[in-house]
Amino acid sequence: LLLSGEGESAGYAVVGRAGDTNVLYEMAGHPASFPALWQHIVCRHHAILINDRSGSASHHWLSENAGIAWKPKKLAMWRSLTNADQAKLFNSYIPYFDRI
Repeated sequence: LLLSGEGESAGYAVVGRAGDTNVLYEMAGHPASFPALWQHIVCRHHAILINDRSGSASHHWLSENAGIAWKPKKLAMWRSLTNADQAKLFNSYIPYFDRI
C-alpha cells in the first residue's frame, strides 16, 4: 500500500510485485496524489500491469500522463455461477479493497 498527500489531496495505490514487474491493483484518491504514487510505482521496474476501470480518475490521469496502452479484459472473477446477465456483470466494478 502506497500513500501520498494529506487531507483532501491524499491518495493511495495498492501495488504488488513479481520480479521486475509491478502490478497496480488500484490507484484512488485525489488526482494531485497520482504523480508521486506513479513515480514510486515505475521506479526500477521494466513492466507494469494495471488493473483499472475505464472512466475512473486514475484511468484519466494515466491516459493523459503516463502513455498507457489500454487493453480491455474480461475479469475471470466475474464468472457468474447463476443465470445472471453476463453483459451487466462485465460492466460492473468493485474496488480492490471491497473484493478482499
